[in-house]
Amino acid sequence: FQLIHALVNGDYTWLAIVLVLGSMISLGYYLRVVASIWMRAPTASPGPGYTAESARRILAPIAGGSPEADALDADGAPATVSSVSISSRFPEVTLVALVFGAACIVFGVFPSPLFNLAAHAGQAIGGLF
Repeated sequence: FQLIHALVNGDYTWLAIVLVLGSMISLGYYLRVVASIWMRAPTASPGPGYTAESARRILAPIAGGSPEADALDADGAPATVSSVSISSRFPEVTLVALVFGAACIVFGVFPSPLFNLAAHAGQAIGGLF
């Protein structure tokens, strides 16, 4: 909203209209994805034959995986992942996830530093032209 307001105040109304139209187009695209994930009929219901394998088959597409990628070997362990967890094999992935997760929480609660940074960057760029 602040961007649209700034565009209209700066006599760039045409660009604000393009921004709103682009947002509406992307909203239509992404809402279709969300609707296909959350508003389809369940493929199986938990019952006496409900196993971890059937849960994996149902939940894998929702979680972004696929049943083929989550195949199990003869012992029931994941076929492509060894007994060593990914977080211990790749500690930098865990570190990056923790740092950016904490940054999302901090800047979600206290967004004013990011707003100040954006304002100062806009002033600096505006002084170049």
